[in-house]
Amino acid sequence: MEDSRDSEYEQGPPPAVLTHAVRVWWIAAVAAAACGGYIALNLATVRGALRDRLEQGVSAQEAKAAASGFSSLATAAPIVALVLLVGLYTAQLPLLLAIRSQRSRRARSAFAALALMAVLVIPAITDMVLRGGGWVIAAAYVQVPVLLVAVALVMPRSVGRWLPPPVRSLGRVRSRPIDPDEN
Repeated sequence: MEDSRDSEYEQGPPPAVLTHAVRVWWIAAVAAAACGGYIALNLATVRGALRDRLEQGVSAQEAKAAASGFSSLATAAPIVALVLLVGLYTAQLPLLLAIRSQRSRRARSAFAALALMAVLVIPAITDMVLRGGGWVIAAAYVQVPVLLVAVALVMPRSVGRWLPPPVRSLGRVRSRPIDPDEN
């Protein structure tokens, strides 16, 4: 017997908003590539600027004592930021495409989670690592609203109706009502 929820979803082609979501995501990816390229090409400058920023916040005696800690943080932070940006965006694209090609609710949820994680991480990366020219800061902050728009485009009701029903609703076993007189 067919589940009543199976008949609720649309069988046609993907909604146009999914195509728009991919296009919008590419805008964020290009901005992320610009930031990542800046970090990679100016790694020594970024490390030096970060080390200087860290040393400015402490007194001269504390700076001498913590010099190795500042140096290791200034060395590792840009690399971690670069790997994080590349990793988040590399994982998002296949998920975004799987929403359309595989009609996957799980891919939609995972894409939204990774995009929102990127939205939370990008300001921290920008503040800590990217202290370059105005275009780098602008490219970093363009990513945030654009990723939020991409997430909003994969979440409308039209996409939810087009996707198959959630797996948890297909195999649900209904229990008998609880009788309050049993206890």
